[in-house]
Amino acid sequence: MKTRVVIVTSPLQIVNARSSLDYLDNKFQSNEKKNDIIVIAHYLSGNNKTIVNTIETLAKELNFSNTYNVSHLIKREESTHQPIRIINKIVGIKKYILDRNNREIEKKKKLNSFFKKEKIMPSEVLVRKRYNEDEKIILNILNNNTDIFFIEDGTADYMKLYYEQTRIKNIFKKIFLYFIGFFISFIFENKKSFKEIYLQKKIKEKMYFTNFLKSKSVNIDIFFKKNMQQLSLNHNSKNEDIKVIIIGTLFESKENFNISNEIKIYNELVNFIEKKFKIANKNIFYKPHPRLDVKNYTEKIKKLKCSCLNLESDILAEVYMSRKNIKAVFSVGSTSLLYAKKIFALESYVLDLRKYSDPSKNKPLRYSTYKLHKQLGITGIKI
Repeated sequence: MKTRVVIVTSPLQIVNARSSLDYLDNKFQSNEKKNDIIVIAHYLSGNNKTIVNTIETLAKELNFSNTYNVSHLIKREESTHQPIRIINKIVGIKKYILDRNNREIEKKKKLNSFFKKEKIMPSEVLVRKRYNEDEKIILNILNNNTDIFFIEDGTADYMKLYYEQTRIKNIFKKIFLYFIGFFISFIFENKKSFKEIYLQKKIKEKMYFTNFLKSKSVNIDIFFKKNMQQLSLNHNSKNEDIKVIIIGTLFESKENFNISNEIKIYNELVNFIEKKFKIANKNIFYKPHPRLDVKNYTEKIKKLKCSCLNLESDILAEVYMSRKNIKAVFSVGSTSLLYAKKIFALESYVLDLRKYSDPSKNKPLRYSTYKLHKQLGITGIKI
C-alpha cells in the first residue's frame, strides 16, 4: 500500500491536494491501494476548532483515510510586543539564536517521535510551495527517498513580484539573521545540533500543481472544479438562496480600521449590490473569516443589512460558487475572489479602501492587496 501525506495549513489546501492526487492517479494508473493522510501543521489554524472541523470534514468527504493534528507540537513563543533597545538586541543576539536553536531541536524531536509512533512513512508528500519553517521540519523528517509535490496555496502562488516589491525589508532581515545564526551556531553549538539546523536535506519537488497554468507547473483546474462540484452536491440543500457572496477578512488592530468602519463599508456595498443585480438583501450573504472572534461576528449579525453565514460553518465559499445561481463575489482581497474569477467565471470585485489610511504602513488601507488583485484581473470597486 502506498502512503501519501499532505501537510496542510488551511482547508482549501485539502481540495488542492485531492485535485493534485486525482491528476497523479489519472496520469499514472495503478491497482496499488492508497493510504492518503492529512497532517495539520499550523499553530493558528490547528488550534482553531472551526478550521480543524472544516479540515476534518473535507478530508472525509474527499476520501482521505486519516487526519492528524500536530499543531500542539509546533506552538510558537508568544511575543510580548515590548520595544527593545537596539543595544540590548545586539548584546542578546547570541542568547536569542541559541535559544531558538534549542526550541527547533526540541520541536523536531517531538515531531519525529510522533511520526514514528503513528508509523507514518510516506512514499509521497504534498505541501504548499511557500512552506514555513515548521512545515520544513516535517518535510525533512518524512523525506527519506520520498517524492515531494508542491500544491497551490492560493493567491500567494501568483504574487512573486508583489512579495519582491513589498517585502524586501523582511527578505534582507531573514538573510541577515540566517548568516548571523549560522556563524554563532557554528562557533557555540555542538556539531550534531549545528548539522540538524543548518545542514538539512534540500527540498526538491517532483511536480508543482496549480489551478492556473504558470511556468513549470501542472494545471489541475479541471480536477479542482470537479471536486468543488461534488462538494456542492453534498451540501446542495444548504443556503439555496445565496446569489451574491461577500468574503470577509481579518483587520489587524494596527490598521486602525474598526468594526464600525467595516460594517459601514459592507452596508454601503449591500446597497450597491441590491441596485446592480436587482436582488433582495436576504440573497446577499456575508461569509466571515473562520478566525473572526465571536464578539465581532455577533456585532455584524446585528448590524449588517445582509444575511450572514454561520461562523462555524464547514462549507468553503468555493462550494457555493459551484452553484449556477451565484451572480457575483465581493471581497477586500482573498484567494476565494481569485478562484471566483479564474475558475468559476463569476463577476468578481475587490473593494477599494484607499480612502482609509493604514498608520502602520503610512499608506492607504490595503492598497497593496487592492493593486495585486487588480493586476490579477479582478474588477476594482470604490464604495
